[in-house]
Amino acid sequence: MTTTTLRIQENKLKFLKIIATINNKSVNRIVNELITEYLEDFEDSRDAQKALKEAGGFSLEELKSEWDL
Repeated sequence: MTTTTLRIQENKLKFLKIIATINNKSVNRIVNELITEYLEDFEDSRDAQKALKEAGGFSLEELKSEWDL
């Protein structure tokens, strides 16, 4: 595992530490879970865009524009 440094606003870090304490988790574990969730969401979004394109339908951007999202 590689170590890295993250720059987080002080108030957000304090809040994150409070949440970690309440949930009996380390800040590191919470950040890792958030990163994993973000990557999974990104992959799902990419897969959805690919499926729309393959189906000959609208792109995700076109759908967002159509529905004012």
